[in-house]
Amino acid sequence: MTRDRNAILRGTCPRHLSGSDFDAKDAAYGPLTIRRSQQPAAANMPASRAACNTGVRVGKRAGCWSGKPSITAMAGGDLDAQTLRLLWSIPQSHDAFVSIWHEGDGKIRKGDFRFGTYRAAWRRFCELVCQVQAEGRPRLRTIQVFTTWSGISPKAGSPYAENWPGDGLVDVLGMNGYSHVGSGPTLWGRP
Repeated sequence: MTRDRNAILRGTCPRHLSGSDFDAKDAAYGPLTIRRSQQPAAANMPASRAACNTGVRVGKRAGCWSGKPSITAMAGGDLDAQTLRLLWSIPQSHDAFVSIWHEGDGKIRKGDFRFGTYRAAWRRFCELVCQVQAEGRPRLRTIQVFTTWSGISPKAGSPYAENWPGDGLVDVLGMNGYSHVGSGPTLWGRP
């Protein structure tokens, strides 16, 4: 599958999970070409794209969705059928980026997840996305999002390389930087 690596999508994540404030953000500093959505933590996956908070604006702009299903259920394969149903509900013509538990490196650092469970869950999720891509969804992409803090101050279980689920599984790598962890070279530079 050929990937276009020459695009920059400019967007934001609404403050309200429903996205009710997205239009105001678009008017203030748009045009925004991607909407980032984060699903609240839940035991299962949403029943469909329409049932989750990124179901709006399909076809109008790209979407980036991050779910927060049970990490142990995902790692164990218990959410395979639900995940496949969600992925297949995304329209074939829609540019969609999907993730689970963005900033997992920070959650490992805080002790919310065990490293091995997170990595196994991410690998399983990516394998399911790859399956759907191969069956006719080339505009569906995985995005693994880390914090810049793990690059600045690596700690066992949180460096980027340790969290990588395996070659050929992640389409896009994202970094979330925050002003409270530094600025300039401190934020984005090498450790």
